[in-house]
Amino acid sequence: MSVFDGLIGMAESVSGASLVFARISGLFITAPIFGGAYAPFSVKALLSLALTLVIAPVLGDAMPQGIAHDGWYMMAVAREFAMGLVLGFVLDQFFHAMRFGGDLIGRSAGYAAAETFDPASEVMSGPIGDLFYVSMVLLFFGLDVHHFLIATMAQSFHIVPLGAFTVGPQATAAVTDISQMVFEVGLAVAMPAIIALMAVTVAEGVIARAVPQINILHITFATKIGTTMVLLYVAIPATIAFMGAVLILAQRALESLLPLMGG
Repeated sequence: MSVFDGLIGMAESVSGASLVFARISGLFITAPIFGGAYAPFSVKALLSLALTLVIAPVLGDAMPQGIAHDGWYMMAVAREFAMGLVLGFVLDQFFHAMRFGGDLIGRSAGYAAAETFDPASEVMSGPIGDLFYVSMVLLFFGLDVHHFLIATMAQSFHIVPLGAFTVGPQATAAVTDISQMVFEVGLAVAMPAIIALMAVTVAEGVIARAVPQINILHITFATKIGTTMVLLYVAIPATIAFMGAVLILAQRALESLLPLMGG
């Protein structure tokens, strides 16, 4: 009888760990850097399994007891997977906000012809947008934000117990507000350069009007590209500081969203 009880307890532990694995694997599918085509599926699976083996044994009372392998269990797995997807998606939006801002700068400067199709994000991306995105990735690891992501995932099992994830009106409104915030972040990083390029355009228009003999089209592209390069070089410290603030904003967005996902 004791052996039978032991087998039942082992089965319940495996079932609970599978719920933990579902939430973590959902996160790695949509999270920045690890999500999309940037990391192979095998890497995502191994990382999810490794974190499951670390987190599941220390959850204690947060692990559900008496799990029945029926429709409820399958629904619980799907809900945990969906919660991981939402958390990764929210964090990833802040990275794409910086790419969006960089692409706005690039198109205003005349880099539209240099855009290429990014198979990972399935969008057209320019060189400045890629530069901003890669810089965010370097800061993500340089500031140990990946440690925060792991800690947040571990803490989420206490804030939103396994099987308790729901998408209520408050959580939906919070995700909508975060999406609007991401759009504002992209505009904020691009607006200084866009204003400067607009001033260059106005100056070129005045010159073309005052001195019609000058073919302004011969110099306008080189002028805008040169102005953009100078602005980006001068603004490197401010841009890096802004990216750090965006990462902090992303952390606070996840912290505020988690309590709303438990019903």
